[in-house]
Amino acid sequence: MKSRPKMLFSGVTGHKFSVMRLAAFHHSNRFASCSFDGTVRIWDEMKQQKVLFFFPEAIEGLEVTPDDKKLIVVLADSSKAYAHDLRKNSKREIGEGKVFRSLLGTSPDSSKTAIVTFDDELYIYNHDTDSIGTRVVVDNVSGDSLIWLDNHTVGIPKRNGSIAVIDCDEREIIQEYQIHDGLITSIHRDGQDIITVSEDGTGKVHDLNFKPKFGFKLKFTPQSVIFSSQHRIIVVSGDRYLLFVDMPTGQLELTPQELSGCNPIITLHGNILRGSGENSISQFSKSGQILDTAKGRSKTVESVTFLDNHSLVYGSGDNAVHRLDFNSGNDESLTSHSETVSSVAYISGTQTIIAGSFDDSISLFQLTQRTELKRIKEVPLVTTLALSPSETFFAAGCSGDNSIHIFNTEGKKITSWAAHDDYISTVFFLNDEVIVSGSDDKLVRFWNPSGKLISSLKVSAPVKSIYTTLEFAYNVVGLDNGEILLLEKTTNRKIGSYTSSASIQCIKVVDNSQLFFAAKNVLFQMELDGPNIINVKEVCRHTEPVKGLLWKEGEGTIISIDHSIEIISTDFVSDERESESSTIVFTPGEMVEEESLELPSGEVTKSSISLNGEALVKIIEYLKTISTQFNELILPKLKEIGVESKSFEESLQTLEQNISFKLAQVDSAKLRNSVLIDQKDDKKSDSSWKSFDWGKRRH
Repeated sequence: MKSRPKMLFSGVTGHKFSVMRLAAFHHSNRFASCSFDGTVRIWDEMKQQKVLFFFPEAIEGLEVTPDDKKLIVVLADSSKAYAHDLRKNSKREIGEGKVFRSLLGTSPDSSKTAIVTFDDELYIYNHDTDSIGTRVVVDNVSGDSLIWLDNHTVGIPKRNGSIAVIDCDEREIIQEYQIHDGLITSIHRDGQDIITVSEDGTGKVHDLNFKPKFGFKLKFTPQSVIFSSQHRIIVVSGDRYLLFVDMPTGQLELTPQELSGCNPIITLHGNILRGSGENSISQFSKSGQILDTAKGRSKTVESVTFLDNHSLVYGSGDNAVHRLDFNSGNDESLTSHSETVSSVAYISGTQTIIAGSFDDSISLFQLTQRTELKRIKEVPLVTTLALSPSETFFAAGCSGDNSIHIFNTEGKKITSWAAHDDYISTVFFLNDEVIVSGSDDKLVRFWNPSGKLISSLKVSAPVKSIYTTLEFAYNVVGLDNGEILLLEKTTNRKIGSYTSSASIQCIKVVDNSQLFFAAKNVLFQMELDGPNIINVKEVCRHTEPVKGLLWKEGEGTIISIDHSIEIISTDFVSDERESESSTIVFTPGEMVEEESLELPSGEVTKSSISLNGEALVKIIEYLKTISTQFNELILPKLKEIGVESKSFEESLQTLEQNISFKLAQVDSAKLRNSVLIDQKDDKKSDSSWKSFDWGKRRH
C-alpha cells in the first residue's frame, strides 16, 4: 500500500511559525508566503485565500514565475526544490539529488528558473522540458537573491562585493562588476534599475549595465532590499527596522517602532509587505506606517467527532463548540462554556451535539435548530464522553472525582459510580452492554451500564486511548508510553503489542487487517494477520499532536486532524511493484528492497549463528545516522539477536564488537550467503526483519 497525504484544511489565519519568504504575483493582487511551519499560503490583499500545500519541514525559498503559473519552493532541511503548477495543482521535484539554497529567480519569459546549490553551482531549470540543464560554478556566492538581466543572462552577488554576470546559453561567467567593498547581502531589479546593499554599510542603484545612478549609507547591517519604481522608494530591511529611501529627495526614514526578527519584504501596489518572526505579515505605506497585519492564530482542538465526510464538530480551548466544514473552510461557533470544551459526541438520529467541559457541565445542542437544549451541571471536570452504539444513552468520564456518569440522550441522569483513582482519559462503548474506561492510574476497566465492574486490567503506563469495532476481533488500547495493546475480546488477555516512540493520541480500526494510530503528531498504519503485527509504517506528520481520525471506507481514505485544526487526507492505493514477501534491508541514507536471502542448509543453532558481514556493516553505517526511532524499531530487533542494552550508544558498541568478532572468524564468502536466524524462529518463511517496514524515511 502507498499513502498519498495532502492537506485538506488548516484553521490558521496566517502561519504558525516564522514567515521566511514572500512572493508577489505579477498580474493580480495576490501574493504567496512560506514559513517554518511547512506551508505555502496564498493571500489576496492581506486576506488568506487558501493553504496551497504542506511539507513536513520548513520552507525557506519561494518564487512566483512572471507568468503567475508556477511557484518554486526550496525546503530548509532537505534542501530539495519543487516546481508547483498552480493550474494543475501538482508539483515536481527539481534536480533530484541536488542540495539547493534559497537563492533562485525566474527569467522574464518564465521559461527558466536559475537556482544555486550550497556548492556554489548555478543550475538552470527549463520549465518547458522539465529538466535541469546549464551548470556553472560561481565561487563565493552571497546574498538572498539573484536577478535576470534578460532571458539568457543572470546576475549573482558574491562575497567580495562583486556581481558575476553569467551567460546561461554559453555556460560561462562573461563579466564581473565590482560594486561594494564588502559582502553583498541582497540584490533586486525593478525595470531598468538594479539595487544592491552590502555589509560595508552602503546601498547603490545602477542601470542594467551596472553604471552607478544613486547611493546611500546605512547605520545597520542590511539583510534584504526591494525597490518600488512606482513611488521611487527603496526599502531596506534589517533585523529590527525598515529603512525607507526616497530617491527624488534622498531622504532616509526608519520605521518608528522596533520590529520583530525575520525580514522577507516585497512590494504590492506601492505598499510594502514584510514577514516576521512572530508568524505575521505586516503591510506598510510608502512612509513606513503600518496599514494592516495578518497574525498567525489558531483555535485548539481538544476533542473532535465527525458529522459526515466533509464536516466535523470540535471542542476547543477557546471554551466553545465549533462546527467546521473543511471543504469550504467555514468555521462556526455553536455554543460556549466558561472553560475548555474537552470532549464532544454526536447523536446522528436527532442531530444533537453533546459537549463536556472543564467547567463541570455538559451541554446538549440541536444542530439544525441552532439551539441549546439542556445544560447538565455538577459533573466535575468532564474529560471524556462516549455515545452508546444504539444512541440511547451516553457516558461521561469526570476527572474531578474520577467517576463515570450515565445519561440518556435527553440529558436525564441514570446512574454514576466511582471508577478510578486518577484522571479518566477515555471511556468507550464496546457495545450497549459493556463500557470500558482508561485512566492515569494505569488501569483498563470493563463495566456494565449500571456500574458493575466486569473485569480490570493493569497496564504499564497511563491509558490514553481505547478503540474497537463490532467486527474487529480485539480491543485496542493505547498507552502514554507509546505502547499499543491488542486484547482478546472475551477474556481481555493481551495477545499482541507494539511500542511506538511517543504517546498514543488516538486509534482508528479500519478492518480486521489494519488500523491507524497517532503517536503524538505522527500518523501510522498497522497491518495485522490475526493477532500478529506484520507491518507498521509512517503515513504522514502533523506539526502538532493528532486529536482525531476518520476513515472514509468507500474512498479508502484516512483523514487526520491535529490540535490546531490542520486536516490531512491520505489515500491508500495498491502498488503492484511492492511485494509482500520482500525483505527490507539497510543501506546508508535510505532503505531499499532486495530479494530475500537464502537460508543456510543444515541445522542451525545459537552456537552456530553466522552473520552477513556486508549487511551488518551497512546497518552500523545507517544506525550512526539515526537516533530518534531507535526505541521504536531497532531495540526490539537487537534484543532478538541477543544484544541487551539500555542506550543507543551501548547497543551500537556491542553490535560492532559482535560483528568484528564474527568477521574475524568466518570466511567472507560464507558471510554473503548467511542470515541471522534463531532456532526458535526457523519455521518462519520470511526473514524476521520483515516485521519492520523501514520505507524510504528521512530521519
